[in-house]
Amino acid sequence: MIRPALATAWLCSTVFAADPDPTEKYARAVKAEDEVSRKLAERVAKPGDSEREKWFKRLDEVFTNKVPPTAADWFDLVTAGRPEWTRDSSRYFAEFHERICYRLDLKKDTVVTRDLFAAYADRFLGPDSPPWRVL
Repeated sequence: MIRPALATAWLCSTVFAADPDPTEKYARAVKAEDEVSRKLAERVAKPGDSEREKWFKRLDEVFTNKVPPTAADWFDLVTAGRPEWTRDSSRYFAEFHERICYRLDLKKDTVVTRDLFAAYADRFLGPDSPPWRVL
């Protein structure tokens, strides 16, 4: 990541190097830097997806327009109706399997059953779902 002060120094040095009247170019450079800073601040301040939203988006990507509204039914989609879910059973949901194991303090290779998924869903996929953060 480029630090704003370094970017400004570089930008000013390139602007002023060849132009005897740099005021207009300098003003444009400052305006461009302000715009970049504003966009960065907006991105940092914007709340990310909740855990529930992240799940729903992935399910909707894989099972287009066939996602039930309740998290209790999502287990059947992810496992294709099987009673257990292993990390390696679906490449689309391996990250989500790891997340369940992490959130429930289980080993990464734990087999997730319907009951474990229900416990996870009750805590993390409700209306007050926490923000999705990299674990």
